[in-house]
Amino acid sequence: MMAMCPMNVPGTHVSASDIADGEALAFTTTPDQVDELRTRVRAMADMHNQHHGVGKDGMHHEGMSGGGMGAGGERMGGMMMPPPSRAAVEDLANGARIVVTPNSSADLQKLQSAVRMHAQHMEQHGCGMMGHGG
Repeated sequence: MMAMCPMNVPGTHVSASDIADGEALAFTTTPDQVDELRTRVRAMADMHNQHHGVGKDGMHHEGMSGGGMGAGGERMGGMMMPPPSRAAVEDLANGARIVVTPNSSADLQKLQSAVRMHAQHMEQHGCGMMGHGG
């Protein structure tokens, strides 16, 4: 995942914002890096959807970072893990955003808090393991 981290695209910033049914992570960069950033944001969302929430095996799986965004709203390594959720990507003029929505509307506040924390960590430290020193 580190090789495809959106934060490794030069000039990239991330910000989180609450939306009515979830949380949005906006990744923005310089005009010459937009295509690469969008590719990486889509890969991050795909990874989230493949590994997060309840899978076919009935087990909870890791989420957005591929290492550390786990299941259920519990804390792991000092970071709050989001509840089961799904991610969709929307293009922005200068990047892309991931819209994350919980599988259960009862988990909305837990999801928003966890995703905001994830965005703050990425802005400061990149896509390294969430909850580990960095």
